[in-house]
Amino acid sequence: MLRTLLQNTEIRIQDNLHLSKELSKEVIDFISKYSMNNWIYAGVLKRKFDLSTDQVYSILDYLENDGVLMKFYELYCNQCQRLSGHVSVFNEIPETFTCETCGTQLIGLENSIIVYKVIKDA
Repeated sequence: MLRTLLQNTEIRIQDNLHLSKELSKEVIDFISKYSMNNWIYAGVLKRKFDLSTDQVYSILDYLENDGVLMKFYELYCNQCQRLSGHVSVFNEIPETFTCETCGTQLIGLENSIIVYKVIKDA
């Protein structure tokens, strides 16, 4: 069933994002190597496949809509570059938070990025 979902996503990528069949397959094959509970960062796909930011987030959104990925907001410290946690709903991003590693007080929206968690194995 998951392979069918990924094939459908591959077709949508080709049709909607106008990527070649080969590139679409490479992207889906790469994503399918991630295991359950692994985190996928948009920047990795952007760099590896030379895609635009819009293309990457469209691909990840397709996979989220298909129930393969789940979107999270990752809180990080811009001083020591350490992860400070994840929240699953935008409204849960705190106005401010304190880095547990270095003690820096940080603004939530300025120190969060969207990441995706694999919730179905390929």
